[in-house]
Amino acid sequence: MRWKSILGLMVMTFAGGLALSASIDASEIDTCVNKKSGAIRVVSGSGPCRKTESLVQLSGPPTQVLDSSDRVIGTHLLNFNGSAAITTLSGILVVLPIDRGGSSGFLQGQSGAGFLQFWHTSPDCSGTRYLPQGVFYLPLSMLTAAIIFEQRAYFPIAPFLNLPINSVERISPGDDPTEPGQCTADSTGNTLLGLVQTGDVSMFVPPFHLSE
Repeated sequence: MRWKSILGLMVMTFAGGLALSASIDASEIDTCVNKKSGAIRVVSGSGPCRKTESLVQLSGPPTQVLDSSDRVIGTHLLNFNGSAAITTLSGILVVLPIDRGGSSGFLQGQSGAGFLQFWHTSPDCSGTRYLPQGVFYLPLSMLTAAIIFEQRAYFPIAPFLNLPINSVERISPGDDPTEPGQCTADSTGNTLLGLVQTGDVSMFVPPFHLSE
């Protein structure tokens, strides 16, 4: 499966602190999200946001995604890719994919198939592991998408480099991601790739739901 089709299904989330009022009522709300802490503030018009923030336009009043213990995962997002939550993991602002609108849990693996893939510039999956610059599109903004694999989130970090993909390494459910996976030759060509960062999401216990 080519990475472009996979990216079309990726979504992202963040579990940062929120600074929003539940009483806000509007069809479209512009917010500025701190890139490190995940804190959100509502702004008028289309900004401006600070250099340390990303502009995120919500389609309605800000809503939190909560786990079964009412632990805040992040702010709910919804676009053509699906349902997700914005949060910070390992100090990076990312979007976590939510399965079935947040009722079941995180969407597992690429394309929801449960597996994890790393991209390599070498022909035999040796050397550095990379992830493509998956994005979650929103009006006026793009956010980095995370992939969930066995209670950990995997996502690319900047700087993103235009590198040739020559092989793809696949990690199946039950396999150890720290060990080499199944390697397949690939000729996708040059792609924007970033080094792999991970974050623990095991503390979020499904089923998930939205705050009222």
